[in-house]
Amino acid sequence: MKTKKHKNSEFKKRVKETVNLIYNNTVNEPQTDGFAKYRKNTLFTLCGSALCTMGIVENVGNKTKPQYVWTEGEPETWMINRVMDLVREKRHGYGQKKPVVKTEPAIIPTVVTPTPQPVLALVNFSDQQIWDELKSRGYVITDGRLCKPNFLN
Repeated sequence: MKTKKHKNSEFKKRVKETVNLIYNNTVNEPQTDGFAKYRKNTLFTLCGSALCTMGIVENVGNKTKPQYVWTEGEPETWMINRVMDLVREKRHGYGQKKPVVKTEPAIIPTVVTPTPQPVLALVNFSDQQIWDELKSRGYVITDGRLCKPNFLN
């Protein structure tokens, strides 16, 4: 079983070899076919992209006809470490589907209009019947006014 340290050293070795290959292809004359011919080698593409991001390799052509040129000195340890970090960042999500964010359907509040209650004609009731009904619902007379007290529990 390979340890994490062993995997890191293998990965660093592969990145170093890839950076050296890119250096050899771009240091003397521009690489006119871009990184397209190495499409099957994902690490080569990611390292080339990282070097372009860092400004070590520049495209002096255009997008349709790239010409990559090495602009710095020979590959150094700091370059390889930085390329390795950038490749890890890009490779972290490489080939993985983005999580699907499910959005809940918009809930539209429905306005419920209360059904009108039939109005009772007070003419049909006596004063005592009306007062008894109000008392049963909690109404009292205070200072000559009819009110319904609310108590806090």
